[in-house]
Amino acid sequence: MKFNKFNISHYFIFAIGFVIFNISYIFRKLIKNKSEDTVILYGHKLYGNLKSLYSVLDGELNCFYLTLDYKNYKKLSSQNFKVLYGLNIKHINRVVNCKIFVTDHGTHYFKKMIRQNKKIFIDVNHGLPMQKWNEKIMSQWYRFTEVWLMSNMHKKIYINDFGYKEKNNLIVTGYGRLDYLKKFIKSENNVKTKSELLKKYNFDENKQIILYAPTWIHNKSLVSDEFMSPKKTSFIKFLDEISNELNINLIFRPHINTTFNRKDKKIFNSLKNITFMPQDKYDSVEDFMILSDILITDYSSIAFDYLLLNRPVIFLNTLSSFDHGLFKDSFFRYGKITEESEIRINLKKYLENPNLYFEDCPQHLKTLEELYDDTESIASEIYLDRIRNFFN
Repeated sequence: MKFNKFNISHYFIFAIGFVIFNISYIFRKLIKNKSEDTVILYGHKLYGNLKSLYSVLDGELNCFYLTLDYKNYKKLSSQNFKVLYGLNIKHINRVVNCKIFVTDHGTHYFKKMIRQNKKIFIDVNHGLPMQKWNEKIMSQWYRFTEVWLMSNMHKKIYINDFGYKEKNNLIVTGYGRLDYLKKFIKSENNVKTKSELLKKYNFDENKQIILYAPTWIHNKSLVSDEFMSPKKTSFIKFLDEISNELNINLIFRPHINTTFNRKDKKIFNSLKNITFMPQDKYDSVEDFMILSDILITDYSSIAFDYLLLNRPVIFLNTLSSFDHGLFKDSFFRYGKITEESEIRINLKKYLENPNLYFEDCPQHLKTLEELYDDTESIASEIYLDRIRNFFN
């Protein structure tokens, strides 16, 4: 669950969770618990790299996903996932006695367990950041046993640009969530795979597809007046008009932490050329990446995942919502940076002739080459090997 400082109920949930955790932590040595062989996965959702790790650990080791969101807990339980609820003291007893604690989005009050020398803490990362991080921000990972990174370039950025000092715990594993895309790229039947996905999601195979996947709005005050904000229904309607003119389908995939009210959702679902596909209903954003001919985003790290497919990317020229500003803008925003007035023109241009995109955006191939120095390894297999080593 992503903590929302504007949601009073979140303070209540975290306060109760904090008390339950500390009670369990204090009396952990008195509790008879056979969970010393347990791996706990903790994050906002069971998604991305965390889900990739769960998929290879499940059935192999004693692995559970931990959530503070009761609705998420009930949903995953009904789908037969092994899941623990953070406000259940019996479940927390298992957490405080686990052997390995893995996160992709911070530790909150569970960081107290880092003080236990026998506890293994791992961060699998949830995305390569576009925002600036300083040494103070990076220091939160110094006490982790391992921090898993996407590539050697990712590691260099942490050390050389962000001032990361604890170099020995940075491990290049690749991102497990990218294994699916790598397999698709290498497959001789990728045309068949795409055709099957078109049928699965009921898309017209005669229409080209655009994926609009913006980032989460960190600082709402910076973008409240931005027309090209994912929180603006007027902008989504604008994209629907363009989609109608160009006779294309557009998939709207909001960030996993972005929420909309019922009125907004009703508007999105009423649009003729836009398909609203949030994570809580459609788990695999990788399917939508494979289906799409062009990605539209702002500052989302999905641009780095999509880079593997080597297809055009349009970056909306909006204000950054990051409190610490942008980092390496020309390197990270490698595609076509586009104003509102240029969206229609650029979409039409690159849909008709993708080669024109690569002529306009030479940085695309440079970033691809630097960021992905290893496209052969299967990250989820590396994940499993590293976890196994801690039990040997």
